[in-house]
Amino acid sequence: MINKRFEEYRLIKGLKVKELADIIGISQGSLSDIKNEKTDPKAETIEKFALNTDVNPIWLLTGKGPMTI
Repeated sequence: MINKRFEEYRLIKGLKVKELADIIGISQGSLSDIKNEKTDPKAETIEKFALNTDVNPIWLLTGKGPMTI
């Protein structure tokens, strides 16, 4: 699931939840809810993630290919 990939990226990059939330431009609470599978990320959040990090959008959406570009 995409929620797991958000968390996997964060852990591999060694980021705290707040740090990744700040990079993406969402609240720490929103990212925690995504991480804990309380909510799925909105399309806007996925777009911010892809635009503001080195994550591979294909990997983020499907889990296929390399994690980063």
